[in-house]
Amino acid sequence: MAYFAHLLSFLVLTTTLMFFFMSPSHSIPSPPPAKPPKVDLVLYYETLCPACADFITTDLVKIFQTDLNTIVNLRLVP
Repeated sequence: MAYFAHLLSFLVLTTTLMFFFMSPSHSIPSPPPAKPPKVDLVLYYETLCPACADFITTDLVKIFQTDLNTIVNLRLVP
């Protein structure tokens, strides 16, 4: 009879420890991370200015060549 009492107390103890160490955070899925906001880039330029045209065709075009356009809101204001 003492054997069954020890077995029963062992089972109760292991079941209690199992529920104690189970974390509810593992069973609840976390929400997906929020998308960070894009960077606003506004370029004010003069329409017929050769320096502005040079800047747009040589420097600003690098945004599209390096795939930065996915994180930039570009607005051109003549």
